[in-house]
Amino acid sequence: MTQPDAQNRFVLGTAQIGMAYGAMNQRGMQADGQSLIAKAIELGVTILDTAQAYGNSETFLGELIAHPEHGRFDVISKIDPGVDARQSDRVVAAAKESATRLGGPLYGLMYHDAEIADYWGDGPGDGLRQARDAGHCRKIGISTYSPAQFARAAVEPDIDIIQAPFNVLDRRLEKDRLVEMALDRGCEIHFRSLFLQGLLIVDQGSIPERLSFAWPWVQKLASLCDKYSVSREEVAIGYVRQRYPDARLVVGCDDDAQLVRNFSLMKRPALPRDLVSRIERLEIPPESVVNPALWPTENECRPCS
Repeated sequence: MTQPDAQNRFVLGTAQIGMAYGAMNQRGMQADGQSLIAKAIELGVTILDTAQAYGNSETFLGELIAHPEHGRFDVISKIDPGVDARQSDRVVAAAKESATRLGGPLYGLMYHDAEIADYWGDGPGDGLRQARDAGHCRKIGISTYSPAQFARAAVEPDIDIIQAPFNVLDRRLEKDRLVEMALDRGCEIHFRSLFLQGLLIVDQGSIPERLSFAWPWVQKLASLCDKYSVSREEVAIGYVRQRYPDARLVVGCDDDAQLVRNFSLMKRPALPRDLVSRIERLEIPPESVVNPALWPTENECRPCS
């Protein structure tokens, strides 16, 4: 497999365009989508990632990229979890709606509900295959959360794309060569949560009290980065792109400056081999730390460590 270049490896996540997204989003507001898309074009970004559940992201993106000069974007979207994946007609209808909103056939269409990986062959696969056959998308797949879900998706021959969380702390997918297995059969891998919703790169004083239980893990990473005089942003992007050079990286951005900075990290020199080895030896935190779905809300108590 030919390794994609930086422009084709960097996938701009657009949840921030459709809603206020991210545990570290202190602004509490959506990103300026028009400005972000213009900057993405300037940088040479070619892939956008969105979802039906990202507020008005699909509609807004469709309006922005409807112009001929924006037509070179490949767009990936995800079926709303509320759609019954076992009812093919509803899946196809939802796929058609996304394609219509986004101005044409999608590059990829995935299920947003990770649990569908458990019963892909019991109906859900049919719905996305029919959507692909109808010309609403070129590739189909699923967004997973756990290594077990990834493993089940990796052996489904119809799945073209698997999206999954992976970062310097959450390296669970490195076990059992799960990623290599999927890549070997020609599946695209898209990694998200590279910054763990921003938790990996903020200062201690900026972490909400409800997430303070995670700071000791972040501090270990910060100390390691200080030792090698590299930023946590550089390590967060650098480790993943070096570990899996065939994978694409989904990165959400709050503003133009963040987009420019994150995109530039795709072209930085390789991290020192010794640093990579030290990262590989870092203890992987419990799921309560690496899975944002398990993080307490503002009204909940911190989980047990």
